[in-house]
Amino acid sequence: MDRDRAVQISTTDALLWDGTRFTKVLDLEEDGEDNGNGGDGGDGGDGGDGENRAELTAVDAGSGHIWIAGSHGGRPMLWHGWKGEFRRAATPDALDISDISDGKLNAVWQNNPSDVWAVGKAGPHPLALRWNGASWRRVPLPDQRGELHGVTAFGPDDVWIAGWDAALVPSRVVVMHWNGRTWTRELLPSPGEVTHAAIERVPGTPRIWLVTSIRNGDSESIVTFRRR
Repeated sequence: MDRDRAVQISTTDALLWDGTRFTKVLDLEEDGEDNGNGGDGGDGGDGGDGENRAELTAVDAGSGHIWIAGSHGGRPMLWHGWKGEFRRAATPDALDISDISDGKLNAVWQNNPSDVWAVGKAGPHPLALRWNGASWRRVPLPDQRGELHGVTAFGPDDVWIAGWDAALVPSRVVVMHWNGRTWTRELLPSPGEVTHAAIERVPGTPRIWLVTSIRNGDSESIVTFRRR
């Protein structure tokens, strides 16, 4: 955000820095299924194991808006902070993915308050969601199996997503680019099984960095790629 406002998340809570101190603004263990002071309802729960288990995995913020990605009850979920209040976003039910029992969101990116992306998985398939300022929609992706771990962008028509394709043996790092009309897909060389892939643009430049975690037998290493 800026030096006077920042957000820190752990597995089940979020802290907001106001320039002087951190204040807890989201506590899933305490709030249960409502997940915030302004939630959209639910039948309660303790945020623990089973159908009420919730996890925060990523955060992005700008222009006073805070988006936190994660999962709730094994389903992809998002929380939105605005003017000091947090509420659970209208997912997954509004996206017709409420039957997903093995889904989550791993990363979120805000281009502006009316253009936000979130990526993860829905069962065995990668999942991408996009906010248009009024509602979330599921974004069609090139056919593959696996999971998405990172998203970054230079603008609404220049979005980059990274993850891995489980249909390949061993699994391979895959990077997808959205130009506003179509996706292009690129497989990167991998010396072993991919377990994670994070992607980030370098502000003020056209460069992109991709950091991957590769498992090879009993060892695991970090492999970094750079796009100029």
